[in-house]
Amino acid sequence: MKNLAMRWLEGWSAATGHPWTDEHGVIRIEALMASRRFEYLLVEPNDEEFDSITALIDGDSRDVVTVFTNKPDHYLVPHAGLVVDRDDEALMTCPLARTDSPVPDGFETQGFEAQGFETQWDDQGDRVSLHVIQGVQLAAAGNLAIVDHDVIFDRVETMPRFRRRGLGRFVMQSLSSWAIQHEADTGILAASGDGQALYETLGWQHKCAMLMFRGTEDVGR
Repeated sequence: MKNLAMRWLEGWSAATGHPWTDEHGVIRIEALMASRRFEYLLVEPNDEEFDSITALIDGDSRDVVTVFTNKPDHYLVPHAGLVVDRDDEALMTCPLARTDSPVPDGFETQGFEAQGFETQWDDQGDRVSLHVIQGVQLAAAGNLAIVDHDVIFDRVETMPRFRRRGLGRFVMQSLSSWAIQHEADTGILAASGDGQALYETLGWQHKCAMLMFRGTEDVGR
């Protein structure tokens, strides 16, 4: 699990531009946000490791702790200075395979262009962003970065008024096709509770839970 979590981190950092450090086994991500300072990553920490990070952030609500685990109930108990921020995310993987067309079966009306959708790509070599536009409105989007032969997907989302039209599947398959052309063979992503159902239909497998905690005190504002 540690190896997979680190592969995800390296690709996620490349996709988002968030720098991170590993200081004596303590992985810390710079959040680059006014409302958030650092995010700490732990993989199946023992009680001593978890308590040491809790003491380090000292209840600061600008700090987040993310735990990769197959034992979520062990950590979802009260901790002084921390509250659960999210408990529905999962780390998922999928072997990539070529597809004849990114337009999914059952796509409404007579096809993608008939609905007035257009795609906009921002290709920066080892990372890319895809936006699906209808007129001047953003309908769906997604990002990825490639590290070695891994492709890490990030911020794949469909805007509320455009949901249930197959756009999420279209974005994932389009990005996957791009990644395959750039010699990636394994997909990795952090999936929300809502997104997991879609990814499972595309062949993705649940590897572990991702729990997010944050400090409870408004410090330094």
